[in-house]
Amino acid sequence: MDTHSTVLNAPTIEAAIDRAIAIVDSVLDGRPGVATLTSPYRGLIWAHRQNLPPPSWP
Repeated sequence: MDTHSTVLNAPTIEAAIDRAIAIVDSVLDGRPGVATLTSPYRGLIWAHRQNLPPPSWP
């Protein structure tokens, strides 16, 4: 498993999400993976699952 961490500085949450989406698109490049955007002040802001099988529980 590869892990990538990036620090984003953005003027708004929306701008940070847009930047995170662009980074995820380039890093995952169509491969399965998970991405999250977190803030030390707000916690989880955005999450993305790509091409993963559904969980085996309901």
